[in-house]
Amino acid sequence: MQLRWTLLAIFALCCQRQVLGEAIQLTVENFSAQVDGKNVFIKFFAPWCAHCRAMSEDWDKLAVTYANHPLVVIAKVDCTSDEGQPICQDFDIQGFPTLVYGDPMSAETYEGQRDYDSLFAWAEEHVTKPICSIYKQENCSPEVKTMIEKLEAMSDDDLEGIVSKVEQRVKEQEAAFDAKVSVIQQQYDKYVKEFNANLDKIKDEFNYKYIEQILDIRHAESSTTDSETSEEL
Repeated sequence: MQLRWTLLAIFALCCQRQVLGEAIQLTVENFSAQVDGKNVFIKFFAPWCAHCRAMSEDWDKLAVTYANHPLVVIAKVDCTSDEGQPICQDFDIQGFPTLVYGDPMSAETYEGQRDYDSLFAWAEEHVTKPICSIYKQENCSPEVKTMIEKLEAMSDDDLEGIVSKVEQRVKEQEAAFDAKVSVIQQQYDKYVKEFNANLDKIKDEFNYKYIEQILDIRHAESSTTDSETSEEL
């Protein structure tokens, strides 16, 4: 009997470690309770997503690192599940994996590398510290609080006008970026064409095509001869 209880205890401990070794999976039922008063770092994923699976080990390692942190929650949401889809819709998730961080009421998208060291460095800098936002102004400096008060005093039309200006500036930057990429693409296409032409010249200089054909025939004949010799033996 004692052995039985010992085995059960070991089994329970192993199971507990497995759960503790994974990021918290958020659902519509536990979301509020898990993120209340916390800064979040959340991975939105789909089980079929290869990139999601590739980063799973590092993500769970990050979760273990911050398992007992009083301010940080490292979590994940399965956007294909009934329990996760509403959360993914609220965060307007368009692709997988998508990582967001910060105040869960105004989370920002993480665009960095997905290895453990990069994730940990980002979390240390941007997630472990109290975050200033409209919803958590107690974490804001006096200067930022004053700026927020000014913004809150503006009309909807004025605020939407600023949003339009930002969107226009972003479009201008995107256009400039696309133009530069286009030039690089044209140069790349030119270099590829020159490279392939040089390879063709080298092969023509040494009659490479015919050498390959002759060697293929000889190798085939050699294989046939070896096979016939083996059968005779």
